[in-house]
Amino acid sequence: MYTVEEIKTNRKVWTDALRSGRFKQGMMKLCMKGLDDEYHYCCLGVACEVAGEFGISLVKNEHNADYMSYNGALTTLPTHVRMSLGLSVSDLSELIRKNDLGASFAKIADYIDSLPITKDE
Repeated sequence: MYTVEEIKTNRKVWTDALRSGRFKQGMMKLCMKGLDDEYHYCCLGVACEVAGEFGISLVKNEHNADYMSYNGALTTLPTHVRMSLGLSVSDLSELIRKNDLGASFAKIADYIDSLPITKDE
């Protein structure tokens, strides 16, 4: 279980990464190769990419050289990553919706900053 302070720190790592410009934004999968032959990430895929910075080790697999999975997950966060960020399942659904409807990573990061911390799901 994560403390509120750990969750806040983990969220800051994630939102800083979303605001950094290091990641190209994509849709529909956590990480998918774009027409430019580079990987593009959903906001949740960015969380998977930076999870190591808050102590979570994920198995990353490339599939058909087109997309990436993290611990077998293609479209949503592995449960232990979700819990380390203090997110509910409904939070994930809303983040996916915002991302796939074209909200910028900066706007999504602002939304994440406004979310209450969930510790019981």
